[in-house]
Amino acid sequence: MDKFDMVNFDMVNFDMDNFAGGPDSSAGGSSKKLKKQRQLVFAGKGTRNDYFDVYGPTARAELSFTTSQVPCNEIRIQDISQLILWVLGEAPNPRWVFVKNKPLISKVVLVLLSGLDAALFNARPDLFPGLSRCFGKPCTVSAINPVIDSLATASALLSFPSNKKPPAKRKGTAAFLEGLREKKQVLPDSESRAEVLKRLRLMMGDGFLFTQPPERGKVFHEMAALDCEMCQTQEGLEVTRISMVDTNGKVLLDRLVKPKNPITDYLTQYSGITPELLNDVTTTLADVQKDFLKLVSADTFLVGHSLDSDLKALQIVHHRVIDTAFIYPHPRGPPFRPALRILSEMFLKRKIQDRRKLGHDSIEDARAAMDLTKLKIHNGPSFGEPSSKLGESLVAQLGEYGRRCSLVDKAKALHRLVKGTASAIQCSTDEDVLSKASKEAQSDKVSFVWARFSDLSSFYEQRSRSLDAVATEAAELAAMMTCTSSTAIEGRIKQDTAAEAIDDEPDNAEDDPCAEGSDAVTHLSNGAALAKSTTSGSDVIARRLPWMEPRVSAELEKQLRMVDARVAALHEALPTNSLFIVATGHGDTALVRR
Repeated sequence: MDKFDMVNFDMVNFDMDNFAGGPDSSAGGSSKKLKKQRQLVFAGKGTRNDYFDVYGPTARAELSFTTSQVPCNEIRIQDISQLILWVLGEAPNPRWVFVKNKPLISKVVLVLLSGLDAALFNARPDLFPGLSRCFGKPCTVSAINPVIDSLATASALLSFPSNKKPPAKRKGTAAFLEGLREKKQVLPDSESRAEVLKRLRLMMGDGFLFTQPPERGKVFHEMAALDCEMCQTQEGLEVTRISMVDTNGKVLLDRLVKPKNPITDYLTQYSGITPELLNDVTTTLADVQKDFLKLVSADTFLVGHSLDSDLKALQIVHHRVIDTAFIYPHPRGPPFRPALRILSEMFLKRKIQDRRKLGHDSIEDARAAMDLTKLKIHNGPSFGEPSSKLGESLVAQLGEYGRRCSLVDKAKALHRLVKGTASAIQCSTDEDVLSKASKEAQSDKVSFVWARFSDLSSFYEQRSRSLDAVATEAAELAAMMTCTSSTAIEGRIKQDTAAEAIDDEPDNAEDDPCAEGSDAVTHLSNGAALAKSTTSGSDVIARRLPWMEPRVSAELEKQLRMVDARVAALHEALPTNSLFIVATGHGDTALVRR
């Protein structure tokens, strides 16, 4: 199968299988029509069908690197998205690459191999027969930073720099309050609290209580976090547990509640409430309302996640709330709300709502909401907002071009990456990713497919939790530091090679890609030349000094071979004239972070 391929190894790698047919005068259609089609094709304005009519049914796109204008090692991760926008949309041609017969490309598949890096790939090519067969020589691409997680790399790959000037923004607390007003989370300045409460009483009806101004001599908490668990009754959702904590996470209130109406569903998988827990409970909603009002005055800042649901179930009206579902907006914008579990893992590095446990823990959830709020206050109003530093969304822009996009990944990644009209296809394993990405790639309706194989990075994360393994890997990592000074590393290599009688030294400095001033040229499989000004020290060390090669355990080798096999299988599933891009990110970042 002939395909148009590109592989990126962050130390990154581009290569193509490109075949371009010449003009075929015997192609179908009248000579007059064919002449017009040729004119359009040669002017770069022809359609996909025009190219096939002119060049024949075996016509192929052809890619070449223009490294004379932009050296390959100066390409950034985000430049890949510019190539995709040019191929599938209306963006300008990137200076570092050119695609001949571009309209023939019907599909782009972008794959991220979280955990693989250039040093490992170069040191053990025997573990990657599939990648070697499908692709060619690596091409260096600038990384974001050495400890970034794979989802940040994914965000960079799926974004492109914006040329729009952002509007002037207010700063500090004023901007924060202004943003809340836009989301209707604060009271209008023009209305007094008394007027609003009067209208609310009419709207709410009987049963709802209002927090009161603090009485002289009574002590109330300035800020407290609330979380409730609920069950389904004949009259709807009712509270079965209420928990409150202070700013230090100390429990202020934690009580089980007997619903007024018969329970139809305990919702145990979410609430953790079982019939046994409520058997001897006599506490009513009125009881916990009194407890709540003893702790919270009208001046208290009440913290929680989706507090509207909790306060509605408690039948309490309170106007000073900090809702983490709003101060940490969902990447896709309203009406979507981020899950507390995702926010906790992303910003607090804390796992809550463990699915292996029976239901949620309302104290745990209240503490998470409080800590997220304190983090927001400490870091400022812009903390936790969807980052604008990376630019605009690639998939959103492709959607505006009328291109259908499918993102195949795990749930956590999809929450962060899916924008606009893109389809989110959730997977639980890399095998699932392979199966669903292959299916999407074969669909005529889909123009862009994103897939991320993450089992290798998950393996690294698990291994990093072992202190012995961390110590061993850290020592090896220190031994394989990338050279920043070509002369210094060359001197060390020459000393070591002389001592160990290694006789594979280049005949002259011009043959050594790490020599001062070297400008080595690597030829791709299609005959295009890819210039590299330097080669990383890890490449040189791994080649010259076998004792410094990365140690590959049996478990790691198994993971690497599976990654390689999955990429090769996805490659085979692609239709003709597909652009296939594979990026690796930064390698074992779990070790570096540890």
